[in-house]
Amino acid sequence: MLDTYLKWFQAHERLLLVVSVLVLVGYGINRWVDVSANNAKIQASISAQAQIAQDTTVKQLQAQMVSQAQQFAQSQAEMKAEVLSLVSAIAQRDAKAATQIQQVTAPKTPTQAVADLTTAYPKLPDAPVVTDGGATVSTADVQQFTVAKIEGDTAKSDLDDTKTELTKTNTTLSQAVSLLGTKDTVIAGLQLDVTKHDKACEDSKTELKKEARKSKLRWFEAGIVVGFVGRQLIKVGL
Repeated sequence: MLDTYLKWFQAHERLLLVVSVLVLVGYGINRWVDVSANNAKIQASISAQAQIAQDTTVKQLQAQMVSQAQQFAQSQAEMKAEVLSLVSAIAQRDAKAATQIQQVTAPKTPTQAVADLTTAYPKLPDAPVVTDGGATVSTADVQQFTVAKIEGDTAKSDLDDTKTELTKTNTTLSQAVSLLGTKDTVIAGLQLDVTKHDKACEDSKTELKKEARKSKLRWFEAGIVVGFVGRQLIKVGL
C-alpha cells in the first residue's frame, strides 16, 4: 500500500507542486484582499462616524442660530418700543420747556420774575431782593437766569435719554453681529458636512467594491484550481 502511494505521489509530483504553489499564491492573494477589504471597511466606518458627528454639530449650531435669532427679534422689538418711548419723552420734554420759556419771558413784574427764578432754582442761596423801586437785578436778567435753568435741565434729561437710546442700539447691533457670526459658522459647518457625506459615500463605495472583488477572486481561484487539477487528471488518465 505504501509503495502504491509513493508511486502515485511520484507520478503526480508536478501536479502536486503546481497545486501547492497555486494554493500558496491564492492564500497570499486572499490575505491581501482580506486586509484591503478590512481596511476599506474600517475607513468607511470612520467616515460614517465623522459624518454623524458633523451632522450633530450642524444641528447644534442650527439650534443655536434659531435661538439667537429669536432672542434678537425679541430684543429688537423691545429696543424699538423703548427708543420710541424715549423719543416721545424727549419731544414732550422739549415742548414743555418751550412753553415754560415762553411763559417766564413774557412781560412780568420784578416780583413775578423773581418768583419764576426761585421756582426754577429751589435751592438758590441768594435770590434777588425785590424793593419798592424794583429788584436788585433787572427783570430781564432774572428771566434769562430762569431760561438758562430750564434749558439746562431739559438738555441734561435729553442727553441722558439719548445715551440710553445709544446703549440699546449698541446692544442690538452686538446681537446682530453675533447672529451673523453664528450664521457664518453654520454655513461653514454645512460645507464641511457635505464634504463628510461625500467622503463617507466614497469610502462606502470603496468598501463594497473591495468586498465584491474579494468574493469574485475566491470563486475565480477555486475555478482555476479545479480546472487545472481536472485537466491534469484527465491527462494522466484518472
